[in-house]
This record gives sequence, structure tokens and C-alpha cells, in this order.
Amino acid sequence: YSHEPYSKHHPLHVLDRTIGEVADLPGAAAGRAADTDIIGFADLFAYSRSAYSESRRQLALAEAEALISRLAARGIRVLVDAPKPVFQLPPYRCADRFNRMNPICALGGRVSRDQLLQLRQPVLESLGELERKFDTVTLWDPFPVLCPGEVCSAFDDKGIPLFFDADHLSGHGNRLLYPSFEKLLLEMERDYLKQVGAP
Repeated sequence: YSHEPYSKHHPLHVLDRTIGEVADLPGAAAGRAADTDIIGFADLFAYSRSAYSESRRQLALAEAEALISRLAARGIRVLVDAPKPVFQLPPYRCADRFNRMNPICALGGRVSRDQLLQLRQPVLESLGELERKFDTVTLWDPFPVLCPGEVCSAFDDKGIPLFFDADHLSGHGNRLLYPSFEKLLLEMERDYLKQVGAP
């Protein structure tokens, strides 16, 4: 990507201003943009593939490997969660009937599943490297639970927010994920007990 990190033209600076805001989005006044016309996502996608972003991922990967090596030496297992969906609005604010006409809610809480899968792919590849390199690392992916269909929604089928803001789960979202998380922890426990020969 051509812009220097953190310049006023850099995608992250733009995203800080535009994700969740629709003032500059053509057609926003109509109340809704197409699922594929997500404000800021094109910039975020470009940034995620930039040389700068790749260098930061490699640095983070090296730091993670060093930390996991130290933990593994102490017999500590590491559970890492894969990237969750992200949205362009604060679902909690937009869930209230009186607030739905707020321009911040104009895009709606829906994003193409394919778009989000592409967005998170570089990070997922890095996490996969950790899982392949260390048998003490387990990757948990909450994405299929939060986005079971072709379009990901920030709300459940009753309109209850799964997310508090653009990328943090609500209490309801956490409760939805709990069974999957608990199942994985129990599987990890069973595997560990087999390894140590516990009855």
C-alpha cells in the first residue's frame, strides 16, 4: 500500500473516521448500502495486504513463537481464538428502535461471509503456522458459530446484538459461543489426561 503508516491518508486513519460513520458514503441518506458496499472495508482489506501490515504480522508471529516456546517448556498449553466477524456499526446503539434512524446505523449490521473470510485470512494463516509448529497450541474458531450463513449479521434472528461495537462481542454473543468453547476445553482436557496416562 502506498501510504505511510498513520499518515492522514492512511487506511487506518480513514477507518477511524469512517467505520461506523456514513456521512461521506454515497447513498447513505437512502438508509442502506449494498452488503458489498461496506464503508472502510476496501481500505481495511488493502491495508491487511500491505507490506507494512505483513511486516507487523511477521513481528507478531516471532513474538508469539518466543512466548509459546517458553510456555511449552513449562508444560503450559495455549488456546488461541481465531478472528471473529467485524462490522461497520455499533450494534448496541442501533438495536434500539428510537436510535435506528441514526446515520451511524444506515449501513445495517450485515456483511458478506466471503468478504470477512478474505479479510481475516492473513491472520488465520499466521495462527495456523503457530498451530503447526507447536503441539501445545490449539486454535479455536468462533466464526462458524457467529456466522453460519452466507451473510454475517451483528444481530441474532430475534434482533438481539451479538456484538457490542464493531468488533467486540456482547454478553449475548459470549453466551452463544460458550457451548463451543466449553466443548473444546473438555476435548483438550481429555487429550491431556490421555497423554499423562491419568485413569
